[in-house]
Parts: sequence; structure tokens; C-alpha cells
Amino acid sequence: MPKNLIDFDPTSGMRTYHVHEDGKNHLIYEQDNVEPLMDVAHEVRARGGIEHDGMRYLTNLPNTVVLELMTKHHINILQKMTPTDEARFERLMDTEYARFKMTDKRIHIAR
Repeated sequence: MPKNLIDFDPTSGMRTYHVHEDGKNHLIYEQDNVEPLMDVAHEVRARGGIEHDGMRYLTNLPNTVVLELMTKHHINILQKMTPTDEARFERLMDTEYARFKMTDKRIHIAR
């Protein structure tokens, strides 16, 4: 089934496609190579991180990872998280998504 491009964000490289399959509509999200974001995170981590106005930048997640967190792990980092979601997010940032961390410190969401 052909994919129909319905949106492209040149800043993030995110493309949104529409596919009609088996009588259902589907949206597919694709993002250009996220390797540059991982490279930036690695460089920042090597320099000891970034701090601005007392806030430490922890991660640089591409849009596709934010969507994957929502769909695969049911964690919405764009809203206030429950303590359970916070703990799951912290574990994921130490394992599956560690490449995007901008600090060597363990990510902990303070309440």
C-alpha cells in the first residue's frame, strides 16, 4: 500500500505519512537520521553536560523517540508523569535510550 506524505518538518526531519490499509487509516512517523543528535549528546556528555539558570539539560530526544515512549512504553514525557512512569522513564534512560543522555549522571525526576 502506498504511503502518502501529509507533513514534513524540515527542522526535525520528521515526516508524517497516511496509509489506508485493511479498511483502516494509519499514520506513520519517520525521522531522518538521528545519529547527529546522538553525536551532540555524546559531545555534551564528554564536556560534563550543560547547565543554564540552575537547570541541567539531561537528554536530547528526537520526536520519534518521544512518540515511541508514548506508544511502546505508554509514557508521555510532555505531561506530568506518575511515580510509576517516572521510574520506568529513568530505567529506560539508563538502558534503551542512554545514547541520547547529555549527562553521565543518572536521570532522576525530583518530586
